[in-house]
Amino acid sequence: MSPAKAAGLAFLATAFAAFFVDSSHGLFALLRVIFWLILAAHAIEAAVSLPRLRAAPGSTLGHLAKVMIFGVFHLRELPKAT
Repeated sequence: MSPAKAAGLAFLATAFAAFFVDSSHGLFALLRVIFWLILAAHAIEAAVSLPRLRAAPGSTLGHLAKVMIFGVFHLRELPKAT
């Protein structure tokens, strides 16, 4: 796993963990909003790049899951569509 993927996964896990903290602190609310924004951005990335994901070798569902987690960092590792 690349350092960028590891950092992104760590941040996403931290933002997701904010849902399980019973606190009214503003930081946790901000992390929850950031989580939903990242999830929405990755869903748009997955929809836009679906033809490329289908053409890539391997499981399309696996590629979709990786895009939902890693976003553009996974897309950069895929071979270019011809």
